[in-house]
Formats: sequence, C-alpha cells, structure tokens
Amino acid sequence: MHSVVLLALIAYRFDAPVSRHVVDAMQEETTRILERAGIEFQWWDRNSPIPMPEASQIYVLGFHGHCGPISSADSVHAPLAVTHVVDGEVLPFSDVDCDQIRATARNAFGFPRDLAKREEAFGRALARVAAHELVHSITKSAAHGRRGVARAAFTQDDLTADEFSLAPEDVDRVRDCFR
Repeated sequence: MHSVVLLALIAYRFDAPVSRHVVDAMQEETTRILERAGIEFQWWDRNSPIPMPEASQIYVLGFHGHCGPISSADSVHAPLAVTHVVDGEVLPFSDVDCDQIRATARNAFGFPRDLAKREEAFGRALARVAAHELVHSITKSAAHGRRGVARAAFTQDDLTADEFSLAPEDVDRVRDCFR
C-alpha cells in the first residue's frame, strides 16, 4: 500500500431516504476501490446538520431515484451516472442514477433473501459507479480505461461481482494527479 497522498472529502446526498446498510456498503466499497491510488476519504452527508469538514479536495456525489435494491419502477436505457463538464472542463460534481443501476443489474438484488445482504450488494453497485465518476473528477478527464472500474460501460456482472476494481494503469493515472 502506498502512503496517503490526498485527503479527499466526498460530500454526498441521497434525494430520498436510504438504508444505512446501502450507505455503509457504498462508502466501504468506494474506499476499497480507490485506496490503492493513495487517497484517504472522509464522507460527509450534505443533509447532515454537522458542518462540512475541511479537506484538500472536495468531490460532490448526488444520488437520485430510489436508492434501494427493490423497486417496481421501470427504467429506460440511460447512463448510470454523469460527471459534469462545462466548457470542456471536468468538474468535481457527479450525479448517480440509482434507478438505472437497479435496472442494469435487473434481478440480481432479489437474492439472497436477507434484506441486509441485498442492501449491501446494492451499496457495492452504487460504489462502483460512484468510483468511476470520481476517477473522472480526480483526473479532470472524460477519458475511460480499457478495463475495470474506469471503463466506459458496466454490465450486470460488473455491478454485482464479488470483486471489481481499478485496473493498475488507472490506479497510476489517478495517483499521477497528485504528484
């Protein structure tokens, strides 16, 4: 493990109430994916009455739609998330579409029967999409990797696999942004 090169604050907000299992799993998986690049994360819920902590970098994630593993909502084909770009500059603001993530993973969150396990699996799926968008924000680039979390599109298997990480070349690309 490389030493920490950056303390980054991830300021996040869910539009609707979400289970603590989903949030915890999302935070743990995002941290796991990006820690190899030497980034230490601090999480701050933008709905929290606690003042925003200080950090050397701030990244903003908004989670929209129903952010739980079960819903009867139908979804059309659309991006899982988007990082905002203005005049060609990649900004540290991303929006994650929970409904699209659930639609992409289809019925994968229906099993196991244990609700906490489904919520944990859904939280990991959110994390993988969030980590992808954070790579765009951190590198200030719309470029995608060839494999792993930084590649352009995810499958159901990518969202639900036991392991899905940044490829070594993308770890280096993120790390290089802080040298």
